[in-house]
Amino acid sequence: MSTKEFSADSGAAIEDTELDDGEFVMLDDDMVVESLTNPRQTFNLPRLKELAESVKVHGVQQPIVVRVLPASRLHETFEGRRKGAPLPSHEVIMGARRKRANTMAGRAKIPAIVKKMTDAQVLEVQLIENLQRDDLHPMEEAEGYERLCKETSVTKEQLADKVGKSRSYVYARLKLLELTSDARAAFYEDKIDASRALVIARIPDAALQHKALQEATRKDFNDAVPSFRAFVRWAQQNVMLRLDAARFKITDASLVPEAGSCKDCTKRTGAAPDLFADVDSADVCVDPKCFHAKAAAHEEAVLAVAKARGQKIIGEREAKKLWSWEHGKIDGYVRLDRPDERVGGSKMLKTILGKDAPEPILMQNPHKGGELIEVAPAEKVTKLLKESGRITPQQSRSDRVISADEAKRNAAAKYEKTWRKRAIAVVHQVMADSVHGSEIGEKVARLIASELLSGLRGDERQHVCELLGLGKVADQAAIEDYLANADVLRAEQAMYLLLMQQDMLQLVSWSNGTPIEAKRIAAVAEDYAVDLAPIKKAVKDELEEAARPKVKAQKSEDSAPASAKAQGAKKSTAPPAAQKPRARKPSAEEVQAQIADAFQAIDQAPDGAGQESAADAAREPVQAPGGAAEEEGAAPAARSLTPLQAWPFPKEARSKVVQEPIALGKRVRVRPTMSHGANSAYLDKEGKVSGEVMGAGTPRWQVNFTGISRVGRWPKIAEFDAEVLEVVEVPAS
Repeated sequence: MSTKEFSADSGAAIEDTELDDGEFVMLDDDMVVESLTNPRQTFNLPRLKELAESVKVHGVQQPIVVRVLPASRLHETFEGRRKGAPLPSHEVIMGARRKRANTMAGRAKIPAIVKKMTDAQVLEVQLIENLQRDDLHPMEEAEGYERLCKETSVTKEQLADKVGKSRSYVYARLKLLELTSDARAAFYEDKIDASRALVIARIPDAALQHKALQEATRKDFNDAVPSFRAFVRWAQQNVMLRLDAARFKITDASLVPEAGSCKDCTKRTGAAPDLFADVDSADVCVDPKCFHAKAAAHEEAVLAVAKARGQKIIGEREAKKLWSWEHGKIDGYVRLDRPDERVGGSKMLKTILGKDAPEPILMQNPHKGGELIEVAPAEKVTKLLKESGRITPQQSRSDRVISADEAKRNAAAKYEKTWRKRAIAVVHQVMADSVHGSEIGEKVARLIASELLSGLRGDERQHVCELLGLGKVADQAAIEDYLANADVLRAEQAMYLLLMQQDMLQLVSWSNGTPIEAKRIAAVAEDYAVDLAPIKKAVKDELEEAARPKVKAQKSEDSAPASAKAQGAKKSTAPPAAQKPRARKPSAEEVQAQIADAFQAIDQAPDGAGQESAADAAREPVQAPGGAAEEEGAAPAARSLTPLQAWPFPKEARSKVVQEPIALGKRVRVRPTMSHGANSAYLDKEGKVSGEVMGAGTPRWQVNFTGISRVGRWPKIAEFDAEVLEVVEVPAS
């Protein structure tokens, strides 16, 4: 292979005018121009200068690849040249960076290999060569792949072989082109890496992409963003929904006609396995809007069918009254689509009951956006389980006793939750109208608010979003974004709002249903001069009214014949006069009426007297007429709850707190707000101070509960820090 040189004046070869394809030549640097189709548009200037210094000393070590200047560029290169400059004769195919460095180094000659190539061939080679760069940004790589497919005949499948990458790698890079403009900008600025960018790009909704970007770039107290694993977990919980757990039939194309069947949808992971190679299921939806639209359409269709055939439906509003806590029991009902703890195992209750299962009642789950669930009356289910021998009468009785205790806790929790949420909203409104802040700095307020936010659950975060008007998508990220952009006044108000929400985490004691003091709400309310008493009274009146149903006319049981007993009941051999009438179980209406009557008596009676008389009246059992005997061998009916036991207000008579220091012989009570631990059995119990613990560092006292409060099997004498004790008045004997 001979070495050719070209004249800078005429551009003609000195030795020959015809070159073999791939022949090595030495060209004048001025005779070579860069290609207009080179995909590389940006060059790192410091690194280019370093290369130029090397070329100045050693020359270009690897020849550039050129072709004879195409005819289409003759006019452009002639018009654009400076006066007296030589006419360009060749165009760079590969090696633009080396050509620039050679020019910067001031070298007159540059080694080159001349190739015969068409415009399409040049573009393909340039794109592929550019994609092999070490410093290529993933977005540039994605744009290069797209251009290669659009402007050449290369398919996506062939592309992987040409660039030496896997199909999943190429598909993932191409997916980056679906990033929104703000996500692309963050990617180029290195605020997110390629892995996080791909997670965001796979979200088809622009608004959700924005939320995901906020989550990916959110910084904690250590100025660190969430780890990739944590970010993926967030995406799975917020924007990737499992179709195998969907409430609707995923092959039903009629739910949302424009979307069609999920099986044929391109937004299902199984439709693009190379793109979603990291997802362990083919049936995951990445379009939450479409998913929820189908779920809503399904619920409407199910409700329409149920109404048409007269099936009972419990709406979301009524369901919330029956089911105040998501993880608690439903008052008067049991779920058929969940296992029953009394039976054990993991089978659904309706599967266990089989053909004997009662007709399900549809209930809209108030904790899952109205999701339809199947329930049945608790008494009917218990009876079926008992008759089939799956539970014993003792288990049935235990279940009723537990339900009574839980009813007490639920009632207390409902009152506490209602007035606290209302109080937080009122205080927040007062704060929003305020224009004066405290001396807390903006940065400190944000840090405290962020720390308080991390301890909240979904319900509390959603309540904060509602009060701040932030919507219902990605509540954690929405609040964090609000804090990041809030001025000092709004940051402080948000801090107080999040502080008050801490009092929503624990409403009542699980041991005895005693309300946990809402000291944070009280403190902030006092700071902003908000009186909580009217709020509590309004809530009390509303719940009291709700608990006062019209008592249905009772059927006369006195006229019923003595023989009208439960079928199969064993008759007693004792004389009728010797038989003791048994108490029947009061109906729900009667118990609620007792509660309402007790409230009325308490409100009208003098201080102290009302509680006694109402409590005494409530303790009177409701007697059944003689002869209304229970079935022999059946579990006895659970003791009816008194109004004061079943409702959190007003409280049973308690010793009055007195503002006196703790001392030997004083009567004290263990505050119900003390943290749970080894002494949790003593919450709200009263005893007598019997000694002081010396050398404890902080004031600590011994309390003797003997003869004053029952503490079960726990020691009658226990030690407590002074801060959890309060001195109370000794009741008159």
